[in-house]
Amino acid sequence: MATGACGIDCSVCGLHVNGLCSTCGGGTTQAAREKLDAQHTLLGMGCSILECAAGRKLDFCSRDCLDFPCSLFTRGPYPFSEGFLHMQKRRRMQSDQDKSTDPKWPREADEFWDMLLARNPAEVCRDAEVAPLDRGGYNVKCLNENWIVELETRSIKKAYGQAAGDWDRLMPFFILAYLVKADQSRPSGRMVSPRDIMPGLNYFQGMHSLDAKPLEEFFGQDAALFARAAGALGADPTGQGDASMRLWLFPKLPVEFIFWAADEDFPSRATVLLDDQSRFLYPVNVIYKAVNLLVKRLVFTAKNL
Repeated sequence: MATGACGIDCSVCGLHVNGLCSTCGGGTTQAAREKLDAQHTLLGMGCSILECAAGRKLDFCSRDCLDFPCSLFTRGPYPFSEGFLHMQKRRRMQSDQDKSTDPKWPREADEFWDMLLARNPAEVCRDAEVAPLDRGGYNVKCLNENWIVELETRSIKKAYGQAAGDWDRLMPFFILAYLVKADQSRPSGRMVSPRDIMPGLNYFQGMHSLDAKPLEEFFGQDAALFARAAGALGADPTGQGDASMRLWLFPKLPVEFIFWAADEDFPSRATVLLDDQSRFLYPVNVIYKAVNLLVKRLVFTAKNL
């Protein structure tokens, strides 16, 4: 059926008719399960209305739910809110090629912007622990850098500081993902192996691995240089290995590296630890990309000390 759980009739929507968007379907349908899987893969979260309907095993909110209309509708962003209408206008005007091939902005970036613009700015500041801009937007602390997020122009740029190659090119998207995901969850301070973030799934392996090998290869026997590079990015020592440093990739997302320098008996070794609440603080399918970019930033910084 081409009607979503929220009540939108996809069969009369040009996006669906022209093959640009799949239907959500009723909450108990296979279409709903597939839509939620796709949203979690691309966005790190699903539509709150569809999630609720699927969880309650209800097809259509207005017909089947005794709590309708609830706060999921009144606080938005969907359906037919300002965010939804803006998304409709943008996607109808945007060509298939627009931004989709730009490595700075993955295909899902526009969806992230739509979701961010639909959020209450005060809630974003509270949940993401960022400062508001007078002109509309946010000041986000990443490591020891300040990044400016301007909502009107949909732009993210570093406020000041040395250019850092791939870091400056890719970080805007990771910041966008952080702001969209942020809720009232908080880090626990318990740093664990990535395999313990999602027990039983062992998600961070294969293509999703956190790759610390560049640290091992570059720093080798020089634990002091590793500590200096991390310190230059605002890291705090944690007293493990030959050098261990905790960096705040975002205000609520700590990443810790433990480094053992090479000696005559053993090669160098580096491990990554994450807060055990990380999957609630940042889209899981983006964490490994952000951490691997941070590894490159550490090496870049060391080369420029």
